Amino acid sequence: MEAMKRLKRYFFRPQNITLFLLISVVCIISARYNYLFFHTFAEGLAVVAATMTSIIAVTTYKYSENNYLLFIGIAFLFIAFVDALHLMSYQGMGIFLISSPNIPTQLWIAGRYLQGISLLTATFFIDRPLPRTLVFWVFMIITGLLVASIMWLRVFPDCYIAGQGLTGFKIASEWIISLIVLIAIFRLYRANQTGNRLMYQLMILAMTCFILSEISFTLYTDVYGLMNFIGHIFKIFSYSLIFLGTVFLGVEDPYKMISDRIKASANLDILTGLYNRRGLSEIYPRELARAKREEEYLGLMMVDLDNFKEVNDQYGHKVGDEVLQHFALILKKAVREIDVACRMGGDEFLIMANEDLKGMKALQLRVIEHFKDWTEKDMRLANLGLSCGIAIWDPASARNLDELIIEADREMYREKAIHKQHRNSTSTATGKWSDVVESRM
Repeated sequence: MEAMKRLKRYFFRPQNITLFLLISVVCIISARYNYLFFHTFAEGLAVVAATMTSIIAVTTYKYSENNYLLFIGIAFLFIAFVDALHLMSYQGMGIFLISSPNIPTQLWIAGRYLQGISLLTATFFIDRPLPRTLVFWVFMIITGLLVASIMWLRVFPDCYIAGQGLTGFKIASEWIISLIVLIAIFRLYRANQTGNRLMYQLMILAMTCFILSEISFTLYTDVYGLMNFIGHIFKIFSYSLIFLGTVFLGVEDPYKMISDRIKASANLDILTGLYNRRGLSEIYPRELARAKREEEYLGLMMVDLDNFKEVNDQYGHKVGDEVLQHFALILKKAVREIDVACRMGGDEFLIMANEDLKGMKALQLRVIEHFKDWTEKDMRLANLGLSCGIAIWDPASARNLDELIIEADREMYREKAIHKQHRNSTSTATGKWSDVVESRM
């Protein structure tokens, strides 16, 4: 849904609408008054779009990791080459010493066969690894053979005969290519359910335009005629959509994903995976606004691991890190999905929940129970304790996050002082400190 919104925003940017209208006007006017200019403009756009599609798909593969897109990128490099030869050999261009429209028409059909088969073959690499070097050289060899058979060996079947028009081979080929692309659409439609939906929808739309282009090219009798014009317009649409899909999947989506990951990592504690203080600062205003709107309480509970330094000193920081990671799992287990657990730094943690004092006390008991179950099974944690402090924001309060944290922190240190007083008089620290906590609740 988010990708579709971005696509709509992209389409309806003023500069893009202006560019689309400008291209449309150039196509219509040039086709009416100078068809050679129109053909050069249309085919030039297609060659540029195909080349850019290839460059983007190949260079962004390390981000997209999409083998389907990579195959399309490799294929369109060679498709662009054949299309460029078709453009340069077109009647009236004067680049090659070619007087017959047969050779540019043959190059057109060769390019369309290459494109249609590539679009179908690409669907087989949606969920399969792609031998990139092998694919590149296969395309290199096939493209070389096709071009040689048309421009030097002259063994490629005739596609246009002056005075007669299109040959049966050319017309039949357009229909065969359309069928190949139709099969590719069907396969891509089935794959559409697995992910990258926007890319696949754009590709399906592009291939539909491709088929309409092929059908148009079966109906013209004059290379300067109306159906030839319509066919080129559909070709521009097809190449543009493929290019757009490549941009979104190869550039926009990966970079957005990277941006989201960077933003998420900035709000998360690297060691425990809980929110850090920055993450809490971003979440708190939203939760506070919701609490005000729904007239609910918002509770904060500071949690500190007593005697954690002893674990670090006796067993090393690696074990200390494992303790912090496991305690983070305990907090995740104790809180609800809608609650927020944070690591404030060191061995201090904070829980934010839409609870009043009674609800926060119940949450504290759940944390203590999970903590006791864990520490009683590991003798290394025999002296590890837990201190908690609670602060409540109510609808009539005007206190901010810092004020709540200070109050919860003060309550937590009051609890810690009580634990310290009882520590020397307890024979088994595990359990006794929690009895003190529970007796005060």
